[in-house]
Amino acid sequence: GPSEASVLEEHEDYIVLESILSWPSSDDRLSLEVIRPDGSSTGRINEFDTSEQRAVTLNPQAGVYTLIVREENTQAGTSFFLKSKVSRPRIDEGGTSPDLCAEEGEAVTLHTWSHTAPPGTAGEAAAVDPALAEVREPFTVPNCLYDELEVEITWDRPEEDLDLGVENASGTEVGSSGDFNANASVPGVIEGTGEARETATIPLPAPGDYVGVTKSYANVQTAVEGTAVARCTRTGGCYSVPEGVPLPEEAYAKDTRVVVGVIDSAINPYHEFYYGKGPQWRGDKPTEVTDAVLRELGVKPENVVELTRTGNFAADREADAAFWNRVKKGELYHFKGTNIVAVSFAGEAEDGTPHRPLFPTAAKSEHGVGTSSAVLKANPDAIILFAETDGDLANAQSHNLVFGHPAVDIISTSYGVSLALGLLPIPETAPFDGSYDAVVRNGKMHFSSSGNGPGLSNGRAGAGPWWSLGISGSEEDTSNGRTALSGVFPDFVADYTQDLPYCAVCQDGLRQVGGTSFSTPRAAGVASRVLLEARRAADHRGAVQTIDGTPFMVAANGVFITNWQLRRALEEAAWIPPTGDYDPVEGVLDIGGLPFVPGAEWLQLGWGELTANVEKGVVAEALAQLGFGEPTRSKPQAFCDFQTAWIRTRKQYWDEFAPGSESAGVATADNDPFEYCAASF
Repeated sequence: GPSEASVLEEHEDYIVLESILSWPSSDDRLSLEVIRPDGSSTGRINEFDTSEQRAVTLNPQAGVYTLIVREENTQAGTSFFLKSKVSRPRIDEGGTSPDLCAEEGEAVTLHTWSHTAPPGTAGEAAAVDPALAEVREPFTVPNCLYDELEVEITWDRPEEDLDLGVENASGTEVGSSGDFNANASVPGVIEGTGEARETATIPLPAPGDYVGVTKSYANVQTAVEGTAVARCTRTGGCYSVPEGVPLPEEAYAKDTRVVVGVIDSAINPYHEFYYGKGPQWRGDKPTEVTDAVLRELGVKPENVVELTRTGNFAADREADAAFWNRVKKGELYHFKGTNIVAVSFAGEAEDGTPHRPLFPTAAKSEHGVGTSSAVLKANPDAIILFAETDGDLANAQSHNLVFGHPAVDIISTSYGVSLALGLLPIPETAPFDGSYDAVVRNGKMHFSSSGNGPGLSNGRAGAGPWWSLGISGSEEDTSNGRTALSGVFPDFVADYTQDLPYCAVCQDGLRQVGGTSFSTPRAAGVASRVLLEARRAADHRGAVQTIDGTPFMVAANGVFITNWQLRRALEEAAWIPPTGDYDPVEGVLDIGGLPFVPGAEWLQLGWGELTANVEKGVVAEALAQLGFGEPTRSKPQAFCDFQTAWIRTRKQYWDEFAPGSESAGVATADNDPFEYCAASF
């Protein structure tokens, strides 16, 4: 994006450099990054639901700053305004500053402590549980812009090895020291210091709370002394931050989590299913939406609400009237006690009146209650970002938010926009808005329904594009057959008929519903479980990370997994029901549960069934395929050959013949990211 140079003249007493980017409409989204004269960065400031980004630098150094503006999601012709300003201390009539808080050369001891570090053996305890191998000591840096914070721990014997970390109030490690303390050394590899100490230095520490963390590595019960010292070295002394000047937004420690975006009609946040009722919860309560997740998603603190739930829906909704009256379209809300964050882009009811944002009412379809709960039934630890679109299905705003939100990992869509001749949809020429960028450029996964008719999946705007995953139906645990009324030649199948909460104005109860509308979010839920477990195993925090231009769903501790590799793992792990499992009696009772063709299951199942049933081992096998275990499954060659030919057909259609496709004229053989199996041709 465009950049501007901002020159800060040589003055020692500037306190704050504040850079502000603003633009007319919060429907657009821009980000701001400030590059300091030494080349360091503030990081990209990219808040949602706003028309302004602010980057604050404390104790700015003199020199040239570069302001970088990036288009995250904007319409053509969007204008913006950049402003940089500095704040200096106020000078009173006597010529002195009332804000001087430390003299030049002054060192202030902020905190001292003593404790005993637990035993450690080459970091083994920390690998099992960091809390078993560390001691945490809090302290505070007062409202004074010191030039340096030095934290040090000492002990008696350099043969023992401890490490040190310093965290800010958000849990982000801002300083560390891990020297080899003993005299012994290996030339060119490691040099011993001969001192039983670790020292971490943090330049220009922001005022606030910190924690010194003593980490056991190779030691017995070790007595430790600690100190935290702040120093002022600048000419003329150091100043406190004047009242009204904003402090920089501290980085925060992201959690290991997975976010599934669901775009659908409406949701009912009163239903007990979302609060941990149902066999899949195993008695657990939803706890995945932490403060870090709320910040990552961009939920305002005032938009976190605890609903009244006594069992009387009408009375409870009325008791919460004050909340429902202030809910705004386009703002994110979290319902405490659930894993649900929701936003409304709803249109009008059948009578032409505008829908109240997120307000649960019988005037809205309960379809979204079913799709969102199907994700959680497969993976109760998933976080749902739900976009309400009742009365305005598949609108651009919902697609822009869910497909474009950097915190979202997987998107599930259970609707179609195609015209149909009977049950056979007419092939479409434009994919879902934002799906190509989300998957190909930003490393997410998109699951979409193949339809409740025997039409070809590849011609559907959601399920057809080669970068998306088309899901059809199976009759799991009844006839164990293939649902006749679902799209042909999908990527996968999943359970078509499920018992789900399917009610817009109740607080309990399940209903049996069927459709690829529900098999799709179930498949997305299974994929999200695999991704979450892989992230937990690798200690990956937050969402997709882009490294050197490549987006990775997992990137931590030497483990790197792309969305294409996760898709490939699911292909090999997908369950193929044995022929003998088919029940013809249940097949009659099911919605057309057909038996599989022995030896040619790929004609009906795609790569197979994405099931959450632990006994069928899809999650465990997918993790093994990704390197977390020993793989035990390998599909017959016919699966690979058919699916490869089918993907190439889909690529040809969407890249060459569909004029409205985002991949047309962009996707080529040279930049094809798809992870293919080893076809025999």
